[in-house]
Amino acid sequence: MPRPFDALRRRAERSPLLAQTSGAAVAGWTRFCHATTRWDVRGADAVTAATAEGPVLMLLWHEMVMLGSAHWRPEWGRLVTLHDASPAGRAGGAAQAWIGARPFIIAANQSSLAVTREVLGLIRGGASLAVAGDGPRGPCRVLKDPPIDWARAAGLPVFVYGWAIAGMPRANSWDRMLLARPFARGAAVFRRWEGQVPRRLDEATREALRADLAARLTAVAEEARVIVAPRGG
Repeated sequence: MPRPFDALRRRAERSPLLAQTSGAAVAGWTRFCHATTRWDVRGADAVTAATAEGPVLMLLWHEMVMLGSAHWRPEWGRLVTLHDASPAGRAGGAAQAWIGARPFIIAANQSSLAVTREVLGLIRGGASLAVAGDGPRGPCRVLKDPPIDWARAAGLPVFVYGWAIAGMPRANSWDRMLLARPFARGAAVFRRWEGQVPRRLDEATREALRADLAARLTAVAEEARVIVAPRGG
């Protein structure tokens, strides 16, 4: 690739205007698909009950971020979505802002402690959090430490969330991201995680919690897929 073109591409990727434009386009398509899909939503009553008491932590796999906040209801309060500062992350954050969530950038050079302090500040301000359990870069469906640490530090109820649309395509990306389509049949599933994160967390307990939470995330994704699967398929 010629150097002048490569430099132009890098400048475009850093452009806030490009991120906003891309985010608006993605959000418009997402809203259209969401509005024209016949949704079967399960577990929403549990979220209603929990958010009446305060913020919650909502986890999903990264492959589902396209509709990551589309099923969040206004009466559940303010929702903050976390994303990184990469071009794709900024565009995704802009899309979530157009949908109605508040995007929050995590800088690549921030320490884990600094990120945790900022996240706890958001929670103390009354915001619920939507977080991709496998992070912005994966590996796919491998749960990271921060959700467990934040649940422990803030004492938040944790919900796992998954969605599916009949015949949904996937992107050619590391997470094989699910791509919404219009005029289809869809399902969204919320389940409260009943795991308890102790204040003192040794490595064996952390691994057990990580495995259980990852299994629950995969289970709601599979439950949504089965709901929209062709009968007998």
